[in-house]
Amino acid sequence: MRLRTRVFELAFGAGYFTDQSLARAMGVHITTLCLVKKNETDPGSPDAREPSRTFILGALRAFPGKTMDDLFYTEPDPITSRNTSEREVTGVAGA
Repeated sequence: MRLRTRVFELAFGAGYFTDQSLARAMGVHITTLCLVKKNETDPGSPDAREPSRTFILGALRAFPGKTMDDLFYTEPDPITSRNTSEREVTGVAGA
């Protein structure tokens, strides 16, 4: 599963008209915000624990009336999903 965010869809309505203003309100570096926005990193990626924790907490800070479910959702990881489907079809792990 991959963690995805609705932060960017909600930003304009919350008064964050630029990525810079959103990053400032979240307390994250603009680079972190842009990487998540371009889907180059997952906001909950275990490979980057500190930025993900900072991003999630920052989103909650920047959108105080919103819940985790309002700001984030999950979707299947295409690679993991494909490997699971192949194992189900072949009955062989790692096939």
